[in-house]
Amino acid sequence: APVRAGRRDAAMAFCAFAAAAFWGWHPLRVEAVAWVASRKDLLCTPLYVLGLLLSLRAGESGRGRWAKAAVPAVFVLALLAKPTAVSFPFMALAAAWIQRGRIRTEGLALLLGLAAAGCVMAYWGQDQGGALSDLPDVTLFQRAVNAVAAIGAYVRQTVVPVGMGVPYCFLWPVNRLDLVLGAIVAALAA
Repeated sequence: APVRAGRRDAAMAFCAFAAAAFWGWHPLRVEAVAWVASRKDLLCTPLYVLGLLLSLRAGESGRGRWAKAAVPAVFVLALLAKPTAVSFPFMALAAAWIQRGRIRTEGLALLLGLAAAGCVMAYWGQDQGGALSDLPDVTLFQRAVNAVAAIGAYVRQTVVPVGMGVPYCFLWPVNRLDLVLGAIVAALAA
């Protein structure tokens, strides 16, 4: 049994390495290294992962007191790097549940408060920068369709890395292939 477990662990490690290598070397991820404007990804990702590791460490009984204090600070740094880090409290809960089979809500209120503050600051910043100026002209239906198509565009570019320059403006009508791929991903996720 120990030999079989060792092989399984080695296979899992190889699969994790292969997935990380594919993700890191894929042309879709090159923008984070090549463009100065995308350095936020390179800063946010390690902070996000460090925060998850610290939150798991903080959940260990009798250990990780320093980690409990560091989790909110690292989360704030990740938020400052990139607003998409607002998902951190939910990922920390999911990671704790996967690792320990239970969820500890200690410190969750603080993390959710920081996430809410991050959302407000991101919205305010986008509004001040003029990025929200045309939102009243876009219907809720168009926004939902655009979001599904954006997911499809990322899936398409992962499989066929052509046309990698993703415009971040609102495009209507959306690419039908991207809309179909996004709908498939949404259906699989549901």
